[in-house]
Amino acid sequence: MKNKLGTAVTLGFALFAMFFGAGNLILPPFIGLKTGDEWFAAIAGFFTTGIVSPFLGVLTVVLFGTSFTDLGRKVNPVVVTVLALLIMLCIGPLVAIPRTGAATFEIGIKPLLPNFSNILFSFIFFAVVLALSVSKSKIVDIIGNFLTPFLILSLGILVTVGLLNPTAVAQATNVTSQQSFVFAFHEGYQTLDVLASVIFAGIIISAAIDKGYTNAKDRFKITIAAGLISMVALLFI
Repeated sequence: MKNKLGTAVTLGFALFAMFFGAGNLILPPFIGLKTGDEWFAAIAGFFTTGIVSPFLGVLTVVLFGTSFTDLGRKVNPVVVTVLALLIMLCIGPLVAIPRTGAATFEIGIKPLLPNFSNILFSFIFFAVVLALSVSKSKIVDIIGNFLTPFLILSLGILVTVGLLNPTAVAQATNVTSQQSFVFAFHEGYQTLDVLASVIFAGIIISAAIDKGYTNAKDRFKITIAAGLISMVALLFI
């Protein structure tokens, strides 16, 4: 069994990177634009549904087993199976996957290469994704040890440049703190992390088992530690 702290950091960073998708990149600036100086209430609203709720999803799965379908022991197994299918469709081909490719192209490629084909980019982008994720046993280590540090560094540079060299002066808004909280609370669901959490939990738990955490109590502790690390990283960004 590897060092617990190192394992928790790797799993936590991997979970953070899995949660941090196109919605997490697009929605917070959009919420900030709409709520203006009531940003604290907005952060509280987004934190509730975009960060805490996904953590509760991970917690639920690890309490009852090793995957989302284990919840079928508490409710009707058919309902859980159908719900799992719907979740996979939402966080996969119907919403999250196209949104991830589109956001990457619109934000990262189009401003630099306006004439580059979006179809060609999609083929290249998803080929790279496939190459990185095809190995079930290595995907968590690849994400946690390599992709996440690069992601955090890139986001850190983006945020720092935005703070030091803003493109516009902050504008006051007429929304109240209550309206800001409610607006951000609703928008937080659009990250789809609440749905994804119960699926991602199985991936993290499986990785923990591969690293030697076969005992249910130890697996619970390391998964919760990873979840807390991912929450802190999400809140910070």
